[in-house]
Amino acid sequence: MSVCPACGLDATAPQGRKNSKYLLVFSKPYPMAAVRSYKDKVTGLDVLRKELAKVGLDLSEFRMAYLWMHEPGKNTNCYDAGRNMVLEEAKGKEAVILVGSEASEEFCGHGAGDVAGLQVESAVLSAPLVFVLPKPEGVFVRGAGIGELRLAVQKLGRKLNNG
Repeated sequence: MSVCPACGLDATAPQGRKNSKYLLVFSKPYPMAAVRSYKDKVTGLDVLRKELAKVGLDLSEFRMAYLWMHEPGKNTNCYDAGRNMVLEEAKGKEAVILVGSEASEEFCGHGAGDVAGLQVESAVLSAPLVFVLPKPEGVFVRGAGIGELRLAVQKLGRKLNNG
């Protein structure tokens, strides 16, 4: 654990290899305590891991960073600190993958529902590839299924595997 530079609350620092070529940007960290408590439950991150594996990618190849480094609140300084941390983490990456609408709206101005599975332009991210994925936990919504996530991950896999 680390500490939020804006409010001093316990926070989740970026995770994964610092020298990774790829950065996944989430709106907030996955609740690690809940993941450990419910070992038999499948999380959105588990779904994403499995879908990446199907296209020959391993989640360990990605660094993960968060707009909110802890549970979201009303302190916009916390959000700003997370955004700045994401921008710092994105420097030098070959690909930045925005996961969900909050991240995609922040960095490309479009909701994930509109641009999931597409390469997008970003005025503030300099990576050669900026790509959007829907939130993986969306597969748990009744009637949603895995199709949108699977198709987006397949497109991402082709982009990353073809250089």
